[in-house]
Amino acid sequence: MTEKYVGVKYSCVLRGAAPRLAGDARARELCGWSLRFHDFGLRPDYRKADGNGGVASAGNLSYRLRVGAGENQFVITPTGMPAVDLSAGELAFVDRVDEERRVVYARGAFAPSSEAIMHHAVYAARRDVNAVFHGHGDEIVKRAEALGFPQTRKFEEYGTLELAREAVKTLGKRDFIVLRAHGFLSVGASMREAGEQALRAREKALKR
Repeated sequence: MTEKYVGVKYSCVLRGAAPRLAGDARARELCGWSLRFHDFGLRPDYRKADGNGGVASAGNLSYRLRVGAGENQFVITPTGMPAVDLSAGELAFVDRVDEERRVVYARGAFAPSSEAIMHHAVYAARRDVNAVFHGHGDEIVKRAEALGFPQTRKFEEYGTLELAREAVKTLGKRDFIVLRAHGFLSVGASMREAGEQALRAREKALKR
Protein backbone atom coordinates (compact mmCIF):
# COMPACT_ATOMS: atom_id res chain seq x y z
CA MET A 1 0.00 0.00 0.00
CA THR A 2 1.25 3.46 -0.86
CA GLU A 3 -1.27 5.33 1.32
CA LYS A 4 -1.15 5.61 5.08
CA TYR A 5 -4.29 4.17 6.65
CA VAL A 6 -5.94 6.64 9.03
CA GLY A 7 -9.32 4.96 9.51
CA VAL A 8 -12.69 5.15 7.81
CA LYS A 9 -13.72 8.33 6.02
CA TYR A 10 -17.47 7.89 6.40
CA SER A 11 -19.91 8.11 9.29
CA CYS A 12 -21.08 4.70 10.44
CA VAL A 13 -24.41 3.98 12.09
CA LEU A 14 -24.40 0.48 13.62
CA ARG A 15 -27.94 -0.77 14.21
CA GLY A 16 -27.72 -4.07 16.05
CA ALA A 17 -26.43 -7.55 15.34
CA ALA A 18 -25.87 -8.90 11.84
CA PRO A 19 -28.42 -11.63 10.95
CA ARG A 20 -27.29 -15.26 11.06
CA LEU A 21 -23.83 -14.72 9.55
CA ALA A 22 -22.01 -17.11 11.89
CA GLY A 23 -23.71 -20.14 10.32
CA ASP A 24 -24.03 -18.86 6.77
CA ALA A 25 -22.16 -20.76 4.04
CA ARG A 26 -21.57 -17.66 1.93
CA ALA A 27 -20.17 -15.78 4.92
CA ARG A 28 -17.74 -18.64 5.53
CA GLU A 29 -16.83 -18.60 1.85
CA LEU A 30 -16.02 -14.88 2.08
CA CYS A 31 -13.75 -15.52 5.06
CA GLY A 32 -12.04 -18.26 3.08
CA TRP A 33 -11.35 -15.92 0.18
CA SER A 34 -10.13 -13.25 2.59
CA LEU A 35 -7.56 -15.67 3.99
CA ARG A 36 -6.59 -16.84 0.50
CA PHE A 37 -6.02 -13.25 -0.62
CA HIS A 38 -3.84 -12.74 2.45
CA ASP A 39 -1.82 -15.88 1.72
CA PHE A 40 -1.21 -14.71 -1.86
CA GLY A 41 -0.20 -11.22 -0.76
CA LEU A 42 -3.35 -9.50 -1.99
CA ARG A 43 -4.45 -8.56 1.53
CA PRO A 44 -1.12 -7.53 3.06
CA ASP A 45 -0.82 -6.80 6.77
CA TYR A 46 -0.04 -3.35 8.13
CA ARG A 47 0.53 -1.92 11.58
CA LYS A 48 -2.43 0.02 12.90
CA ALA A 49 -1.75 3.58 13.99
CA ASP A 50 -3.29 2.99 17.40
CA GLY A 51 -0.06 2.89 19.36
CA ASN A 52 -0.76 -0.66 20.50
CA GLY A 53 1.12 -2.48 17.75
CA GLY A 54 -2.06 -4.04 16.37
CA VAL A 55 -2.10 -5.62 12.92
CA ALA A 56 -4.81 -5.34 10.28
CA SER A 57 -5.04 -6.42 6.65
CA ALA A 58 -5.46 -4.11 3.67
CA GLY A 59 -8.14 -4.78 1.06
CA ASN A 60 -11.79 -5.68 1.50
CA LEU A 61 -14.18 -8.29 0.12
CA SER A 62 -17.96 -8.43 -0.07
CA TYR A 63 -20.94 -10.26 -1.53
CA ARG A 64 -24.42 -9.05 -2.40
CA LEU A 65 -26.97 -10.41 0.03
CA ARG A 66 -29.61 -11.32 -2.56
CA VAL A 67 -28.02 -12.82 -5.66
CA GLY A 68 -29.21 -11.20 -8.87
CA ALA A 69 -31.50 -8.78 -7.01
CA GLY A 70 -31.73 -5.06 -7.49
CA GLU A 71 -31.26 -4.58 -3.75
CA ASN A 72 -27.86 -3.30 -2.71
CA GLN A 73 -27.49 -4.82 0.76
CA PHE A 74 -24.20 -6.65 1.16
CA VAL A 75 -21.90 -8.41 3.60
CA ILE A 76 -18.33 -7.10 3.83
CA THR A 77 -15.13 -7.65 5.76
CA PRO A 78 -14.78 -5.32 8.77
CA THR A 79 -12.42 -2.38 9.00
CA GLY A 80 -9.12 -2.60 10.85
CA MET A 81 -9.13 -6.39 11.24
CA PRO A 82 -6.58 -9.04 10.22
CA ALA A 83 -7.54 -11.46 7.44
CA VAL A 84 -6.05 -14.37 9.37
CA ASP A 85 -8.58 -16.02 11.70
CA LEU A 86 -11.41 -13.77 10.49
CA SER A 87 -14.71 -15.42 11.40
CA ALA A 88 -18.12 -15.14 9.76
CA GLY A 89 -19.52 -13.59 12.93
CA GLU A 90 -17.10 -10.67 12.58
CA LEU A 91 -18.36 -9.64 9.13
CA ALA A 92 -20.46 -6.51 8.73
CA PHE A 93 -23.93 -6.41 7.15
CA VAL A 94 -24.52 -3.16 5.24
CA ASP A 95 -28.21 -2.19 5.08
CA ARG A 96 -27.83 0.95 3.01
CA VAL A 97 -25.46 3.78 2.14
CA ASP A 98 -26.19 7.46 1.77
CA GLU A 99 -23.38 8.33 -0.63
CA GLU A 100 -23.96 12.08 -0.69
CA ARG A 101 -23.90 12.37 3.11
CA ARG A 102 -21.23 9.64 3.31
CA VAL A 103 -23.15 7.65 5.91
CA VAL A 104 -23.06 3.84 6.07
CA TYR A 105 -25.88 2.09 7.93
CA ALA A 106 -24.79 -1.37 9.04
CA ARG A 107 -25.31 -4.20 11.48
CA GLY A 108 -22.73 -6.30 13.27
CA ALA A 109 -20.11 -6.11 16.00
CA PHE A 110 -17.64 -4.18 13.84
CA ALA A 111 -17.81 -1.30 11.39
CA PRO A 112 -17.66 -2.19 7.67
CA SER A 113 -14.49 -1.78 5.65
CA SER A 114 -13.25 1.70 4.84
CA GLU A 115 -14.24 1.07 1.21
CA ALA A 116 -17.89 0.27 1.97
CA ILE A 117 -19.02 3.23 -0.14
CA MET A 118 -17.14 1.92 -3.17
CA HIS A 119 -18.65 -1.55 -2.80
CA HIS A 120 -22.11 -0.02 -2.56
CA ALA A 121 -21.52 2.10 -5.65
CA VAL A 122 -20.52 -0.97 -7.67
CA TYR A 123 -23.57 -2.97 -6.60
CA ALA A 124 -25.84 -0.02 -7.40
CA ALA A 125 -24.34 0.35 -10.88
CA ARG A 126 -24.05 -3.35 -11.77
CA ARG A 127 -26.97 -5.67 -11.07
CA ASP A 128 -25.00 -8.56 -12.60
CA VAL A 129 -22.32 -8.27 -9.91
CA ASN A 130 -22.75 -10.33 -6.74
CA ALA A 131 -19.19 -10.12 -5.36
CA VAL A 132 -16.74 -7.23 -5.13
CA PHE A 133 -13.14 -8.01 -4.16
CA HIS A 134 -10.70 -5.12 -3.60
CA GLY A 135 -7.10 -6.10 -3.06
CA HIS A 136 -3.56 -4.80 -3.21
CA GLY A 137 -0.66 -6.07 -5.25
CA ASP A 138 2.40 -3.98 -6.09
CA GLU A 139 3.18 -5.84 -9.30
CA ILE A 140 -0.41 -5.60 -10.53
CA VAL A 141 -0.43 -1.85 -9.96
CA LYS A 142 3.07 -1.16 -11.32
CA ARG A 143 2.60 -3.24 -14.46
CA ALA A 144 -1.03 -2.38 -15.15
CA GLU A 145 -0.38 -0.44 -18.35
CA ALA A 146 2.11 -2.97 -19.74
CA LEU A 147 -0.30 -5.83 -19.05
CA GLY A 148 -3.31 -4.04 -20.49
CA PHE A 149 -5.25 -3.75 -17.25
CA PRO A 150 -7.74 -0.86 -17.39
CA GLN A 151 -6.88 1.85 -14.85
CA THR A 152 -8.74 4.68 -13.21
CA ARG A 153 -7.94 7.99 -14.86
CA LYS A 154 -6.31 9.48 -11.78
CA PHE A 155 -5.39 8.68 -8.20
CA GLU A 156 -8.06 9.20 -5.56
CA GLU A 157 -7.64 8.71 -1.83
CA TYR A 158 -8.93 5.47 -0.32
CA GLY A 159 -12.35 5.38 1.29
CA THR A 160 -13.66 8.46 -0.51
CA LEU A 161 -16.74 9.02 -2.63
CA GLU A 162 -14.39 10.32 -5.32
CA LEU A 163 -12.61 6.96 -5.50
CA ALA A 164 -15.94 5.12 -5.58
CA ARG A 165 -17.19 7.20 -8.49
CA GLU A 166 -13.92 6.92 -10.39
CA ALA A 167 -13.93 3.14 -9.88
CA VAL A 168 -17.50 2.74 -11.16
CA LYS A 169 -16.80 4.96 -14.15
CA THR A 170 -13.70 2.97 -15.12
CA LEU A 171 -15.30 -0.38 -14.38
CA GLY A 172 -18.23 0.14 -16.74
CA LYS A 173 -19.07 -3.38 -17.92
CA ARG A 174 -15.59 -4.70 -17.14
CA ASP A 175 -14.85 -7.19 -14.38
CA PHE A 176 -11.30 -6.20 -13.42
CA ILE A 177 -9.64 -2.80 -13.11
CA VAL A 178 -6.65 -1.24 -11.39
CA LEU A 179 -7.17 1.67 -9.01
CA ARG A 180 -4.29 3.93 -9.95
CA ALA A 181 -1.45 3.96 -7.40
CA HIS A 182 -3.65 2.02 -5.00
CA GLY A 183 -4.85 -1.52 -5.76
CA PHE A 184 -7.34 -3.42 -7.87
CA LEU A 185 -11.04 -4.21 -8.09
CA SER A 186 -12.25 -7.64 -9.20
CA VAL A 187 -15.99 -8.27 -9.55
CA GLY A 188 -18.08 -11.23 -10.59
CA ALA A 189 -21.41 -13.01 -10.53
CA SER A 190 -19.98 -15.09 -7.67
CA MET A 191 -17.18 -14.93 -5.13
CA ARG A 192 -15.38 -17.67 -7.02
CA GLU A 193 -15.43 -15.62 -10.24
CA ALA A 194 -14.14 -12.48 -8.53
CA GLY A 195 -11.49 -14.35 -6.55
CA GLU A 196 -10.09 -16.54 -9.31
CA GLN A 197 -9.96 -13.57 -11.68
CA ALA A 198 -7.82 -11.67 -9.17
CA LEU A 199 -5.48 -14.64 -8.73
CA ARG A 200 -5.04 -14.88 -12.51
CA ALA A 201 -4.16 -11.18 -12.65
CA ARG A 202 -1.57 -11.71 -9.90
CA GLU A 203 -0.04 -14.66 -11.78
CA LYS A 204 0.11 -12.61 -14.98
CA ALA A 205 1.74 -9.68 -13.18
CA LEU A 206 4.42 -11.87 -11.63
CA LYS A 207 5.49 -13.40 -14.95
CA ARG A 208 8.57 -11.86 -16.53
